[in-house]
Amino acid sequence: MHSLTSARPNLRQASFLAAALLLGGAAHRAHASDLLGLYVGASAGEGYAQSTRDNSYFAGPGPEQQASHPAYAFFAGIRPTTHFGVELEHVNFGPAPQGFSFDSSRAVMHGNAAFGVLYLPVAGLEPYLKLGVARLQSRVSGVTLNIPVCIGDIACPLFQVLTPYAETETSTHVASAAGLQYRLGSWSIRGEYAHFTTDGVHPDVASVGLLKSF
Repeated sequence: MHSLTSARPNLRQASFLAAALLLGGAAHRAHASDLLGLYVGASAGEGYAQSTRDNSYFAGPGPEQQASHPAYAFFAGIRPTTHFGVELEHVNFGPAPQGFSFDSSRAVMHGNAAFGVLYLPVAGLEPYLKLGVARLQSRVSGVTLNIPVCIGDIACPLFQVLTPYAETETSTHVASAAGLQYRLGSWSIRGEYAHFTTDGVHPDVASVGLLKSF
């Protein structure tokens, strides 16, 4: 009789422990499932570009030119597992500031990218790494003022010529990014630093984004 009485509390404790483990496992699976699925988002920040040669994205000739300007991106992705996903992105680096000249010009750079994403969830935060391919296009257009050059005793022309121009460069290269993401239910806030490469120009973007999971 004594053995039956002492066994009942042990059985009750074991039942409570098993229920707690089952509930904890279910909660963990529910939280993990919240991480998965489709998502869309947008980000904005600052773009930085450095040229290692003459390039239409910068005003004037000469290597090692730099520019800083607002940038934004739209993206969509799918996350089939907790640690891996795929993301498509359209990025726009905005108009690059042009150097002082008599030209009236406008330069823009934009393009599309496809990334594989590695997530490393840690204590409610999600550091992640992205690696993929980006196809970027830079275009400069405007009107240039051609000032006549006087040579020797030849009379200088009394007129000046306004010449419209446009130049486009497109290239495909490897792109990469690293960031940190924090989830608030079906919404997430992320901070990211991305690096792109085109022919002769190396644009980077530091941004803050908001995404919605489905």
